[in-house]
Amino acid sequence: MRLMYLGRTLIGENLRDAQWALDYAATRPDARADRIGGVGLSYGGRMTMLVTALDSRVRVAVISSALNGFQERARNPRGACGAQVIPGLLEFGDTPEIGALIAPRPAVWEAGRRDALMVPGWLEKASERIRSAYVAAGRDQNFPLHRFDGGHEWNGQTARALLARELKER
Repeated sequence: MRLMYLGRTLIGENLRDAQWALDYAATRPDARADRIGGVGLSYGGRMTMLVTALDSRVRVAVISSALNGFQERARNPRGACGAQVIPGLLEFGDTPEIGALIAPRPAVWEAGRRDALMVPGWLEKASERIRSAYVAAGRDQNFPLHRFDGGHEWNGQTARALLARELKER
């Protein structure tokens, strides 16, 4: 809340820090700037989505338990995590539109069937909105939605193979 008094948001500050971390990593002789992947769960998944959407250096992403949107959160009496608020976002889109900016790069979205933070029906609507960007780019195969029998958690079953394939030395 204190950042918002200053006209800034926590998610914006975290995004800036993540991009600085990428800048730094790219300068290191022991790093491969052409083989960057992002992985995150929950808020980390949200950050992975944002960094990947805004920074083309990230070649592949694994976004776990973060496909819930702000539109459905605004209607939920429980509200949403204040750390994830992006003021004015709903004037232009929502999580799916940010996720669509990742296309055509590979990104697996993981979602547990028992994730209490997912509003029933929203996942299907949101994933179709993202998938349409991949279809338009001719890369539908780069958008695997992995549903698993679990809750708000990391699974990795589809992610491990994707990361190994996309980040191997070429």
